[in-house]
Amino acid sequence: MSFLDSLAEEFNQDTIIFIGSGVSVPAGLPSWKKLVSRLRDYTQNLKGNVEAANVFLEENDLIKAASALTSELVVLGKSLADFLMNMKNAQSFVPLNHRKYIA
Repeated sequence: MSFLDSLAEEFNQDTIIFIGSGVSVPAGLPSWKKLVSRLRDYTQNLKGNVEAANVFLEENDLIKAASALTSELVVLGKSLADFLMNMKNAQSFVPLNHRKYIA
C-alpha cells in the first residue's frame, strides 16, 4: 500500500485536506510563471502588443503581466477562455496517480 493510499485510509469523509500552491506543478500543470509566459506567447502570436507584459515578467510581477495580457486579448477580440481552450487543445493533461485523491 502506498503512502497516499495509507493517508487516504487514515482520513474519513468528514475530513477536508486543503492543498495550496505548489501542487499543480507536480500534478503536471504549468507553474504561474510558465502559464503567464505561455499567455504572452499566445498573445504575441495573435500579433498583440506584449511589451508591457515583458517588462512585468522581467520584474517577476506575474499579476501585472497577466493583467496586461488579458487586457490586450480583449483588444484583439479574444479572451482568457480562448487562451485556456487553446492550451487545453495543444497539450494533454494526463492525470497523475496522486490526483485521484484530490476531489
